[in-house]
Amino acid sequence: MKRSLFFAVIMTMVTLSAFAQSKMSNRTKIIANSVDKIHPDKAPSRATVKTVNSVEFVTVFVRFNGNIDRSLIEKYGGQVRAEYTSISTITANVPLASLEALASEQSIAYIEASQKTRTKMNLARSASNAQKVFDGVSPLPHSFKGNGVIVGVVDQEIQVSHINFWNEDKTRYRIKAFWNQNKSGSGGCGYTYGMFYTDSASILAAGYDFSSMESGHATHVTGIAAGADHSLNYYGMAGEADIVITSTTGEDADLTDGAQFISHYADSVGKPCVINISMGGELGPHDGTDLCSSVLAGLVKPGNVIIGAAGNSGSVNVHLGKDFTPEDSIAGTFIELMYEWWMPYALMEAWGEAGNDFEFAIVAYSPSGDSIFYSTPFFRASQDTSFRYRANVTGTRPVKFSADIASGINPLNNKPNIAVEYEMDDVSSSFKIGVLLRSDSGHVDLWCNDYCSAFTDNGYADRGWLSGDDAMSIGEGIAISKKVVAVASYVNKAESYDSTKGDISYFSSRGPSADGRQKPEIAAPGEGITSSLPDKLYYSYGNEYTTYNGKKYYYGSMSGTSMACPYVTGVVATWLEANPNLDYDDLIDIFEHTAMKDNFTGSDLPDYTWGYGKIDAYEGLLYILGNPEGVENSSDHQIVALYPNPVVDQFTIGFAADDNNVIVSVFDISGRQIMSTTLGNISAGEERSFSLAAPAGIYTVRIAGAKQTKCYKIVKQ
Repeated sequence: MKRSLFFAVIMTMVTLSAFAQSKMSNRTKIIANSVDKIHPDKAPSRATVKTVNSVEFVTVFVRFNGNIDRSLIEKYGGQVRAEYTSISTITANVPLASLEALASEQSIAYIEASQKTRTKMNLARSASNAQKVFDGVSPLPHSFKGNGVIVGVVDQEIQVSHINFWNEDKTRYRIKAFWNQNKSGSGGCGYTYGMFYTDSASILAAGYDFSSMESGHATHVTGIAAGADHSLNYYGMAGEADIVITSTTGEDADLTDGAQFISHYADSVGKPCVINISMGGELGPHDGTDLCSSVLAGLVKPGNVIIGAAGNSGSVNVHLGKDFTPEDSIAGTFIELMYEWWMPYALMEAWGEAGNDFEFAIVAYSPSGDSIFYSTPFFRASQDTSFRYRANVTGTRPVKFSADIASGINPLNNKPNIAVEYEMDDVSSSFKIGVLLRSDSGHVDLWCNDYCSAFTDNGYADRGWLSGDDAMSIGEGIAISKKVVAVASYVNKAESYDSTKGDISYFSSRGPSADGRQKPEIAAPGEGITSSLPDKLYYSYGNEYTTYNGKKYYYGSMSGTSMACPYVTGVVATWLEANPNLDYDDLIDIFEHTAMKDNFTGSDLPDYTWGYGKIDAYEGLLYILGNPEGVENSSDHQIVALYPNPVVDQFTIGFAADDNNVIVSVFDISGRQIMSTTLGNISAGEERSFSLAAPAGIYTVRIAGAKQTKCYKIVKQ
């Protein structure tokens, strides 16, 4: 689009109140002003507003300057929901009318409104060699099914009474705690809302989360990760793991609270934990600096990892990126309303680079006249403000048009940002809605909500308009977090003309993150995955069922990164059984050394489609156990050699380099030290043997010297 583009401006404008400088996210400003909408029942900004006793509340993340001050939230009539002390952040319900006053308090650093997230929707076990793990194929010492591990699921629509959540012989119910955030209650376990069930009898009596039952998403996801019903061969990946469920409202603040609850439960019982979140959104900075991403990253530690669905935007142009120069300083794109008949609105955000400003305008374009006949003014992204523009636009018929626009520099990453929500009362008019960007330098990224909009050139590329793409489309808030593993989906069972077995799923979101990090990290089967479903959905999903004690339990197929995500979650549970101290960095190391490559992935990995490749449950487990018959260890592990593994009576350590003050220690799976021997100085080529008088099981050998420290997993037979 040429810089000389000319258009006439016809508009009416309502200027809304100014906000405390850089204290509220732009999305929060729009929510605070989400009154007098054209479609109040459909406006997405109203989706997070709740009315209690005639008072409107919004759920927010609040970051403090210094220590958390709960009394300040209560001063403004709010209620603290959860605390994240490591980053001085809370989630809270705050009266909508009090947001601006709260933001003006000196001790408040930033307020970010919680946003709605969406779910990211037999043969698969063999595809990743998981069946070898379940069967304990040699040289594994035994089968691995997640014994001693907590599988946590934060999701929506759960039937906790499904037979898939017992153990294989139906003698042990494995859901140990269930937090139904959708059910009214006084809270518990340190939280102020929802209903908690912490014993088998009460969980089974609860039966379901009745908030909605449109897809049974959580039931399906949990079955993939940890189902154990073998009657139809649809059991999951970690059938001996304990299960903890949070059934959420879908807001990202509820997701973080649910993940924290599961993490705290795992700590209370002294077990490692892997948490599955097959949910996410599209709007945000996509660089891991938003408060949802930061909170989740803070929960990850050795023995506590989080797995997230990469997203299903791989076939939707939800992103547009543009580099600006003085010679190429203006760009435009159209916003396509994908389901305009019932969603006459769109949400979008534009993010610049720290230190580079840009300008933004919304326009109405006439294809027949090849002209822009309506525009808001250009305004600067760095300006901390919020506006509403109202207009009656004349196309083939008069159309009411409204745009809520908020701008400012985000203090969490210092990037200029603009958030927009627009709506019309008639989207069948002949004109097109577009946006214009203007800058002399820097890069700007735009994202829109993929479930109702996309960026398109509308066939006018020759006139300078730009189309979007599916790059940088990893789910915001969860999978984009710096310590959450993002899982892509590939086709394990071709179900349609556009599916090729072994290839990436057409819907699987692409990376990288906006700050250039590797996303996704790994790929797993995600198409045509059959798993448990609530009996409420019998007629929606077919008639496969198993009968136990006279009751039918149902199974059906779903596709999405939502299904690939729990696949990885269950595999990681088996890995945590072998090494209960794995963290995010350990998982990346395992993926790098063991993920499968083939003609579909190519050999030049990682990339922004496949991550490190297709997960290999068996080779990953061998790598964790340090088995010499498995994959090769990385080169730096060759400084010390340990053999044999598995161990019968004794093991030997060979040293390839000199070292001083060497101590060899052995720890059991709980971390308790059972042996320690001081070797002192050792020479290159020296070998030392050690007796291991201990029961059969998995142990960690730690070799610590002045020059190196190494840890190895060994198996005692």
